[in-house]
Amino acid sequence: MFAVEIYEAVRRFVFVEGKSRREAARVFGWSQDTISKMCRYSAPPGYVESTVKARLLSSRSPRVPPACQRL
Repeated sequence: MFAVEIYEAVRRFVFVEGKSRREAARVFGWSQDTISKMCRYSAPPGYVESTVKARLLSSRSPRVPPACQRL
């Protein structure tokens, strides 16, 4: 995942300096799809933990931890 500073640099290059996304991809060395996604979001989208995944993991474990038993 890219840092916020990199997002800002790419967005500044495209929106403020008026360069094309194609040129930004060439300058920064990333694909045009990556540059387009960076232009779509003002900050990097964070990782989201899925509750379904957490439920699946808890249902597969045969033993329930004591902390969860109290709930």
